[in-house]
Amino acid sequence: NVALLKDAFCHEYGLPAEALLVFIHPGSGGSANNLSPQQYAQLANRLTSPKP
Repeated sequence: NVALLKDAFCHEYGLPAEALLVFIHPGSGGSANNLSPQQYAQLANRLTSPKP
C-alpha cells in the first residue's frame, strides 16, 4: 500500500505525514533519451520553487 510506504518513509526521515513528496528517477535504462544531470537539477529546482 503506497500510503503505508509514505508513512514509513516520512517517519524514518522525520517528515510530517502530510508532506508532499516528489521522487525523480534519473534514468529508465531503456532506449528513451534521459535528461542530463543539469536538466535534472533544473527540474528539481522548478518543482521546489514557490512560483511555477
